[in-house]
Amino acid sequence: MTAKFFSLLPTAYHRYVDTFLNSNESSRLATTSQYFHASSKLPPTLPAKRQSLKKFLSHVVHGEHKQVQEILRHDIRLLLQRDTVTDCSGREFASISGFEYALWALDKHLWDDMLACLPVDEQDHLTEEDRGIVAELQRQYVQVKTQGVTYKLNGVSKTERHYDFAFINALQEQVKAQKAPGAKNWNDIDEHWRTVVGGGSGCVLCMW
Repeated sequence: MTAKFFSLLPTAYHRYVDTFLNSNESSRLATTSQYFHASSKLPPTLPAKRQSLKKFLSHVVHGEHKQVQEILRHDIRLLLQRDTVTDCSGREFASISGFEYALWALDKHLWDDMLACLPVDEQDHLTEEDRGIVAELQRQYVQVKTQGVTYKLNGVSKTERHYDFAFINALQEQVKAQKAPGAKNWNDIDEHWRTVVGGGSGCVLCMW
């Protein structure tokens, strides 16, 4: 009876209900029946789809905008899907979407290119399905801004709302020390260059 009742509702209502579910809940709901699979904003990632998702996430973390757009124009729903990925700095993300990574990395050009791939109808309006996708993107945006993103770097787990610019700050301190007037302690300056600047350079993202 429940499935029959839901099948009588317009798809827009299904999308609205789905906006109150997180990604895991939505995925579990999608496994209960073919009907819910079709109405869910975030269906389970099948093996063939997961290969495409991993390829997509690899392009995202390497800042490859052209390849990201090519994949999203073929399957925009990959923008929402989460999986494991390791970026070029060695950060290991256990569960992150491409959109969430772009937000965390503060890469506005990347997320703009992603959103430009949302299909529109003849009147240049978002389709009904894509309005559901936008609702999930908004939920992911709020989650990143309020709860942050968790990753591991050198075995240490860390949660951040955005990328840590420690390396850039260290580089600015290096320049400031070298340009400071008066006598300089070059031993300390060289040590800072080797340990702080040099140590932090490996943590820089591809897009930076």
